Amino acid sequence: MSTVVNKQTLERRESVNTPDFSPEEWWINPVEPDCPPKYWENKNGELVECSPERRQLIDERDLNQARHEQLQFVENYLNETVANAYPDYSQRNFLLQLWLATEQGNQEAKAYIYPLIAWIANGQTLMREAKDKINAATTLEELAAADYDYEAFALWHQTQPNVTNAGAEELLNG
Repeated sequence: MSTVVNKQTLERRESVNTPDFSPEEWWINPVEPDCPPKYWENKNGELVECSPERRQLIDERDLNQARHEQLQFVENYLNETVANAYPDYSQRNFLLQLWLATEQGNQEAKAYIYPLIAWIANGQTLMREAKDKINAATTLEELAAADYDYEAFALWHQTQPNVTNAGAEELLNG
């Protein structure tokens, strides 16, 4: 059994039957460069390590892709946490109820709703802090360490106020 590497895609396959692979398309038992396969390239028919410039481009691409994914994760994490506690229709109701309380000058209803607004704002602060850490990362290793402060996030989650649309409605309608 042999190892083969595709000359176009650089796909590596182990323990293959070599007669199944054309030498025009595959290197058979090649001497592999001493680097991760993402840095391999076909240079004049030889399997070699890419140039330092290309390596830097690959690293930048990987960092940007991982950064984008991690930014999406932290944003989705907050959004899902809030949505699980207060679905979209409930959030819209709170906005309308806050507007109505303001229009009516109903301080009791506003005071009832404000802890929810403060809770969400504090969650957004935690998300911004995580995003700042993610955006400051210059390597994949730094990026892996950049994330939510999960202890602070757990504390934030525990401080979720007991505010309901029905409770706000009761204060608005007296």
